[in-house]
Amino acid sequence: MGPIQYFISGAQTLNSGELAAVGLGYLGADGALSPRGCGNGPEGLAGVTVCVQPHSPGWPKYTTDGYAWREIPAKVLDDNGRTGDRRVFLGVPDGGVSPESLARREQLPGHVVTMAEGGRWLIPVGQQWALPMVLKLDADGNFVESGTPPPSHARVWEIVTTLMTPVVGGTDAGEDSPFAMKNLARYACELIAINYRVSTFEISELGLLTYSVADAVAAAAMDLPTFEAWRDKKKEQDSDGGATSHGDAD
Repeated sequence: MGPIQYFISGAQTLNSGELAAVGLGYLGADGALSPRGCGNGPEGLAGVTVCVQPHSPGWPKYTTDGYAWREIPAKVLDDNGRTGDRRVFLGVPDGGVSPESLARREQLPGHVVTMAEGGRWLIPVGQQWALPMVLKLDADGNFVESGTPPPSHARVWEIVTTLMTPVVGGTDAGEDSPFAMKNLARYACELIAINYRVSTFEISELGLLTYSVADAVAAAAMDLPTFEAWRDKKKEQDSDGGATSHGDAD
């Protein structure tokens, strides 16, 4: 199985510092690029094919054998920070890819969610009790938790805070709700991208999301599996306690 690949039109070379200019900055945050020039890419264009190392020898390479190539829409690239007008194509192997091949070198801890394509993806938890907090000096000169997470954890906390607000307030209806399909899907994409080198387009092309999967991603980030495990354990303990009481009474 080959890796996910990208073709950038008109480029002669590409390094991690240049990725942001073509809307692929999320790839270079923690992976070494392996670029290769290509004179006959999608639509006969010349450019550079890249993938993130490590991969088997021979990659990257533009090929239609076992690969489906689609152009990433300009709107998606611009939303991802593109500053020029280079065209970018995504190549996905016919058999798909494993979550492990897209995992960031350092992942935030969380819960595993099975996506629509069958893969098991790690979703970070963003509740305050699960996050590290920056230590600050108080008025007495002692270090105390500030209630603010470090930058590496800030976005997951912001998303979970947004998701929890209507849950706690009981007002999660309406098109402006974070749980409306278009909004929930966007938040799910952001949560997935914290631990994996993907954007909305890769997630769409890999077929990761349904509404119920997006809801499960949100639930994982809100740490609901921990609450549900505690609730189930408490029910079991209460049930065992009730059975013991009846036995003593006999």
